[in-house]
Amino acid sequence: MNDPAPVGYPTALGAPRFDSRNEAPWMHALRRSMFESYMKRGMPTPKDEDWRHTNVSSIATTPFLAAASTNGRARARDAIESWDLGREVAAALVFIDGRYSPELSALPKQDAFQAGPLEALWRRADGPLPKHFGRVLGENGHAFADLNTAYAEDGAFVAIARGRVIERPIYLLFISLANGTPHPAVSHPRTLVLAESGSRAAIVSVYGGASEDLYLTNAVTEIVIEDGATVEHDELQIESPRAFHVSTLAGRAGRDGRFVDRSFVLGARLARRDVIARLDGEGGECELDGLYLGNGTRHIDAHTRIDHASPHTSSREIYKGILDGRSHGVFHGRIVVRPDAQKIDARQVNKNLILSDAALANSTPQLQIHADDVRCTHASTIGQIDPVSLFYLRSRGIDESAARNLLTYAFACEIAGKVRIPGLRGGIARLLQSRLPGAPMELCP
Repeated sequence: MNDPAPVGYPTALGAPRFDSRNEAPWMHALRRSMFESYMKRGMPTPKDEDWRHTNVSSIATTPFLAAASTNGRARARDAIESWDLGREVAAALVFIDGRYSPELSALPKQDAFQAGPLEALWRRADGPLPKHFGRVLGENGHAFADLNTAYAEDGAFVAIARGRVIERPIYLLFISLANGTPHPAVSHPRTLVLAESGSRAAIVSVYGGASEDLYLTNAVTEIVIEDGATVEHDELQIESPRAFHVSTLAGRAGRDGRFVDRSFVLGARLARRDVIARLDGEGGECELDGLYLGNGTRHIDAHTRIDHASPHTSSREIYKGILDGRSHGVFHGRIVVRPDAQKIDARQVNKNLILSDAALANSTPQLQIHADDVRCTHASTIGQIDPVSLFYLRSRGIDESAARNLLTYAFACEIAGKVRIPGLRGGIARLLQSRLPGAPMELCP
């Protein structure tokens, strides 16, 4: 492909290497298709409705290059230890600058699930990838998702066997070290999770950096939940304060399938996360929870879409933001009810806590309903600390500053407390304590 790329970081990267010798024909064709899609779309601008509040020109004008090597295992190990997310895991896959690190990963032998790097599977013409890879996201992507498919060098693949229950979580750790590049580095982590019918598993994705470097993480995750299966996915984003982070998650649940996604956005100078959940079978359930923290001049954008494509499905969604300094938080949530998808029960809530006069929040909850026998509600609040709650604490002898800190931490703990993995819940609570001044020493329950 010799056509010049649109304005944006692909200009520095050059066109992807479409090498049919190292990839199966289906993957070769998919990469070409996604790069051509990006060429048509170009980088999003505030003129695009879905990017109206998020200007990515700072990404588009930065000459990102792919990281040159996977050196720095010691720094990556130090980063993992510093996160202190717990040790009880079924498996752990570690990626440095988007490439699999077998030395840092732990893949014990077992038959209940399969886990490993994606890169080797791209060479196969058979198996689950041709059916699912890139298909879950489908037409719901955007320019960054297109670029991920075109440029991804590796990723994580997890398949839970039919009817098996994985008691311990499977961790996917993506660490950016910006190795060996004189210019800002970019990585394109990719994840595909397949939960076969009747299975159940917990997946934890962590994105973070071991330095204060400027880099871009552009991630895509696809989750396939077959009939009667359950996947609980927790995602923790703790990138460098100078980094950019763009991620897209697409989940699809079959009949009686259950999809849970909890998101904690605690890092990066600009963070954008899209979640697209589709309920494809009767009895399907979806739960989306999110917490984002903004300080300084950070910008955080959370976009969600829950697609009720079948009748008798339900969804619950609550996203909360805490914004301080001159930070900017954006929430855009849409619930879609398809024609003939009757007996739907959907609830959506977004709450934003503003801690400074200069912080800004934009909240846009939406209902798009094409059926008449449904129960769908949404709510949105933007405000400061509740004066009644503040008065109650002060009347109990707690000074105003401590009372405000306690109420802020409690606001965050409503989401953090939903994490079912003890080590991860404790790690997130400690991260919240370090980012919320004056937070109490007690961890979220």
